[in-house]
Amino acid sequence: MLCNHRNTSILENGSLAGGGFFLLSRANIMKGKKIIMCSQCNEEFENGYDYRMHWEKEHFYPYIVKNGFDFESAKKDIKRDYGKESK
Repeated sequence: MLCNHRNTSILENGSLAGGGFFLLSRANIMKGKKIIMCSQCNEEFENGYDYRMHWEKEHFYPYIVKNGFDFESAKKDIKRDYGKESK
């Protein structure tokens, strides 16, 4: 939360204008930085919620079957290659 004390405010470019005491929310600090990478593909996300929604939609729900989870199909569809990333 931004506390506008002594005319302190955040400009459109993210810099501070004025002086005095202020607080920034975590959303403002991390705005626009992709800090999370999907463990099964190379897609990156700004926050955990977006990552969770992606993971469930792309890597979980498609493999739910009547009596469980289709592990074999899920393993075949992994797009990320950790072997290449470690070199």
